[in-house]
Amino acid sequence: MQKEKISIVVPIYNVEKYIHQCLDSIVGQTYQNLEIILVDDGSPDGCGMICDEYAKKDRRVIVVHQENQGVSVARNVGIEMATGEWIMFVDPDDWLELDCCEKVMECVAIKPWDIVYFQRRDNNEAGIPVWEYPKMGSFQLDHEKIKKMQVDCMTYQCSLGFDTSSPWGKLYCLQTLKKNNCRFPVGLKRRQDLIFHLYFQDCIEQAFFLDYVGYNYRFNANSTCRRYNVEMLDILLMFLREMEIFIQKNHDNDELYLKFLGNQTISIFSDVNVTMFFHSTGRMDYSEYCKYMERYYNNDVVKRYIVKCSLSDFKTIRRKVIYLLIRDHHVFLYYVIASIYTTAQKILVENKFNSPLCLRVW
Repeated sequence: MQKEKISIVVPIYNVEKYIHQCLDSIVGQTYQNLEIILVDDGSPDGCGMICDEYAKKDRRVIVVHQENQGVSVARNVGIEMATGEWIMFVDPDDWLELDCCEKVMECVAIKPWDIVYFQRRDNNEAGIPVWEYPKMGSFQLDHEKIKKMQVDCMTYQCSLGFDTSSPWGKLYCLQTLKKNNCRFPVGLKRRQDLIFHLYFQDCIEQAFFLDYVGYNYRFNANSTCRRYNVEMLDILLMFLREMEIFIQKNHDNDELYLKFLGNQTISIFSDVNVTMFFHSTGRMDYSEYCKYMERYYNNDVVKRYIVKCSLSDFKTIRRKVIYLLIRDHHVFLYYVIASIYTTAQKILVENKFNSPLCLRVW
């Protein structure tokens, strides 16, 4: 009996330093019935040529060269091209354990799940392991747990003990994806993964969690999501609007979901402030910062949903402090605290303490 095929999609841009480790971990899988789709998204370095070299050596490798259109388009191209029964996404600076595909396919041999979740390991930039989720055993996800996944997705919690919003660390049924027209939102430059999963989780009927670490995530300080970007506020406000559309369209303005949207208004404030405005490569002065943050406070979506939050909604001291600072418009105090925090963070990185745990920001 022929084994079912997995299509593995790798969106590639400017990762020449890491691409060999990523691709070697895929072509070297113990489960060999693979279709490996490499989407060179206009990478300015040597990634395109490296991909072509792999295609010459391995007939399972398919390379697409396109002008830079962003990771959502690249992944969607992979979905359209995929011919396997199953599909997996791998980021080009990460890598798989060599038995990853074999392990997850053992699950679908038992039952045809819509999705199989498995664990990741966090590594620093040098590829040294720094953290992984605690072991808790494998289990089937019933409808209650699938609903909980959406809650985790919308609030960045991890109540089930595994990542629910990233595209990696998952094996998707390709038919389920295509039948429900699930695609990554084009034009949204951040958190497109979360929006994709909110829609996909509404389509899931059968899901399984495999307590196995098969994916290695690399903390890359130079990745696109960590670069200073003066447009980040506009990008994340667009994300809030996309989330509002999802709730209106799929959940009929359910008050619980709208409350979670309020939680997201706090989350994007944190992202915009520290990751972008206090970044080592571009820091706004205080007067410019105040003008910029007025746009946050005056945004219609923010004004509609931030009022739905309360202090008890936030579990950590960090989130509680952020909420209070935002609620009472303590812009200067936040600016000072975040500046001190990110300076300390920079010192940690420069001294090689670059664990993802110590890099979690205000």
